[in-house]
Amino acid sequence: MSSPHQPSLGAMLRDARERSALSVDDVSERTRIRATLIREIEADDFGGCGGNFYARGHVRSIATTLKLDPTPFVTRFNMQAEMTQPMGLPVLPAFEPTRSHGKSGRASKPPKAPKAPPVRAAPMAPMAAGATRPRVARAQRSGPNWTSAMLVAAAVVAILSVGSFALATLKRPIEQVGANRPQLHASSPPAVVTSPTPSASAAPPAQTGVNLRLRVTSGSSWVRVMDGSGKSIFEAVLQSGDTKDFSDPNSLTVRYGNSAAVSVVLNGQNEGSPQSSCGGTVCTQRYIPGPAGG
Repeated sequence: MSSPHQPSLGAMLRDARERSALSVDDVSERTRIRATLIREIEADDFGGCGGNFYARGHVRSIATTLKLDPTPFVTRFNMQAEMTQPMGLPVLPAFEPTRSHGKSGRASKPPKAPKAPPVRAAPMAPMAAGATRPRVARAQRSGPNWTSAMLVAAAVVAILSVGSFALATLKRPIEQVGANRPQLHASSPPAVVTSPTPSASAAPPAQTGVNLRLRVTSGSSWVRVMDGSGKSIFEAVLQSGDTKDFSDPNSLTVRYGNSAAVSVVLNGQNEGSPQSSCGGTVCTQRYIPGPAGG
């Protein structure tokens, strides 16, 4: 903070700009810093700069544009700035699929298959009253059994007929027997056409976590990346042409110092610059599993 006898840093920059006969828009056009951010700096509000690192850069750029030595202005900023670490974003709980539970709170088990009833032999139907049981006819010993003789003769004729047919079949040429059989070609088996089930054909490929690629297309940008638990896993200033890949099963949160200079590829899909979605040069974006983050 400035003493009562010394002007603040914002007042020093505003007085220097007015002595140079330049408007806020003129300084914004020459430094590529937003006019609203310049007005906040002249009011000693550095919250929109994205941290002390970028705030010093903005102060140095404004002083150089006004053709002044930036060292006193940066020194005054160091006297006023509160050297505090940026606070992390709140940790969101990871998504877990729900499970079906019964009334007791335990996972419900599939019902047991009903047991098949035992097979019982059907009872014999009772014989009608007065009916007589069949009796086995006994051969008469007094004369020849012509019935048995006829049955034996018929069996002999049947055996001879079957044997003659089998013998005739064996005597046919092998070529004729092979010609009557269907030819199978091992090189071209019959194609089995299976129609896909509706669920298999309609199911989209499942996304696995968050896969993020950051590439600086022009200039430079300070970048800070936090994983799904809110832990910082990367913080640096990336230059033009630098590319960084990050992944997390739940989410990724990225703080951009110059979002217009960064191009984002989320889960294989080109999202372009995050400036269009977060509405500012210095912004924070959170990415979750799916085609696009938010």
